[in-house]
Amino acid sequence: MTDLENTFLYGYGDFYDLAVQKIYGDLELISKEIKEFISFYGDFNFENHESWTQINKNVKNKLPENLKLLKVKYY
Repeated sequence: MTDLENTFLYGYGDFYDLAVQKIYGDLELISKEIKEFISFYGDFNFENHESWTQINKNVKNKLPENLKLLKVKYY
């Protein structure tokens, strides 16, 4: 994973903890955001493992733009 992907994942972990403790945010919104983030990887599954190399290349090509849109949306 890239540094930016890791940043998003750790951020979601922090936001989840804050929402559970009712300090900031809500679990429904965090759930929606996490689902949006992991949708980038939706083509991966155990039935197409032989295609993962190509899928990974496709994800890497689309990922910077997708993460840029998320970064603008949430930061």
